[in-house]
Amino acid sequence: MPKTVKAARTNAGKVVFTPKAEAKKETEVNGKKMAIATARAGGKGSMRMKGKVVRKGAAADMMKLEAAKKTLRTQQLGGMDECEMMQKYDGKIKITTWKSPKLESTIDGGVFFVSGASKAEEMTEAEFDAKIKAQFEEMTKGFTQPAEEEAKPEEEKKEEEKTEEKPEEEKKD
Repeated sequence: MPKTVKAARTNAGKVVFTPKAEAKKETEVNGKKMAIATARAGGKGSMRMKGKVVRKGAAADMMKLEAAKKTLRTQQLGGMDECEMMQKYDGKIKITTWKSPKLESTIDGGVFFVSGASKAEEMTEAEFDAKIKAQFEEMTKGFTQPAEEEAKPEEEKKEEEKTEEKPEEEKKD
């Protein structure tokens, strides 16, 4: 902001401030020399500055997200192979899947942050039910139901033990 100097003249009892001579520019218009005041850098009567333009980018968003995680005191959850998020709207289901995600949670467990490469797909409810059924069968195919034959030998063993104990009691009498 350029410094101002008190003018020697007064205007109706008011002191008039004029900018320094450095801020004036002399030009020739139609053969006459004229003094034109250049743009002022501040002070009385100057234009206000425009607001600073903030550029938005991915880096700024990531910094804000990291700051939010820090204030929420998140902790990283390890050992996750896959994460799926399902959203239902207008009779369709949108499934977002992350393979080997970075999963963070707040201490109370109310907020989760999932980051990493994701894949999204939309399907109808019938397609979704078929997919879930196939996943369930794949997960449980290694498990077998306990056979009735295995349960019977245990019961027979208990009965045999009871019969062995009875003859010993009879001998005591």
